[in-house]
Amino acid sequence: MGLSHLADAPLGSLSGGERQRAHLARVWVQAAPITLLDEPDASLDESGRQLLRGLITQKADSGHAVVIITHDRQWATNTADELWVMDAGRLTTQ
Repeated sequence: MGLSHLADAPLGSLSGGERQRAHLARVWVQAAPITLLDEPDASLDESGRQLLRGLITQKADSGHAVVIITHDRQWATNTADELWVMDAGRLTTQ
């Protein structure tokens, strides 16, 4: 996640984007068969978003299920194998 230079820094001293990347790194090392991510690119700059999206693609390509909740419809449409759209808590498109 590009944070090795901050390995010894307290989590509270990191910027919002760095903290988000640290939390995502914790998720990745768990190697769970299903990964649930809610707005995973929030607080990330463009390079962080690109890194994250590449890691998500690699994880999915290796057979892991990745479920993402996002408001970025373009990213979802271009990336997802399956897309569900919700409006006011109701499934509107699947």
